[in-house]
Amino acid sequence: MKNKFFFVIAFFALNIINADAGFAYRFHISIISEKGETINGYFYHYSYDEYDNDNAFKDYIKKDTINLYTNIQTLNIGNTIIDFSTSNYKKPIDLKNFGDVRVNEYLNFAIGDRLIDLTSSEFNLIKTQQPQSQILYNEKVAENCIYLLLTWNNDKDLSNHYKEINEKLIFLGENVVQNQYEFYDYLKLKKEKLQDDGILLINYCSAL
Repeated sequence: MKNKFFFVIAFFALNIINADAGFAYRFHISIISEKGETINGYFYHYSYDEYDNDNAFKDYIKKDTINLYTNIQTLNIGNTIIDFSTSNYKKPIDLKNFGDVRVNEYLNFAIGDRLIDLTSSEFNLIKTQQPQSQILYNEKVAENCIYLLLTWNNDKDLSNHYKEINEKLIFLGENVVQNQYEFYDYLKLKKEKLQDDGILLINYCSAL
């Protein structure tokens, strides 16, 4: 989802999502080749059809190719649960080359950005313990999107960054169309500087 972070236009696209958008699932599956090789990982799927574990996985998803994430990190920030991964752990899988697919477990989650793709350097900032966090929200920008400031360094103070970004969100909210490109340039540079300082700045959107 990192590309979406840099394009403010995504705010408008995500605002058309509604609560009747269907079902969202995270499957942990094992796929087994004809040679007996096994790959385990997570697959995210959105559908208007509800999953029933009595159904065959291939029949339900109706796809020949899927993206399987072999490693994810899950964080619970306030009332928001997010999975993170990187392209390093993303494997395109042609199911036609695998004879068996086993669903080990599956999770039904609310429509939204449950999985966020990070760069390798961003992903390496994530630790097992809970981070310090600040949540930024401006309904004039997007009713269903927030920004998250995250750091695992107890010596870092997020309050000044929160104040600065919040002021920029207020500025953007005064005229989103007119101010979006200036905000884009600011956000891109700010994100890079924060990352160098061990802080993640993440955009997260849910369904309306």
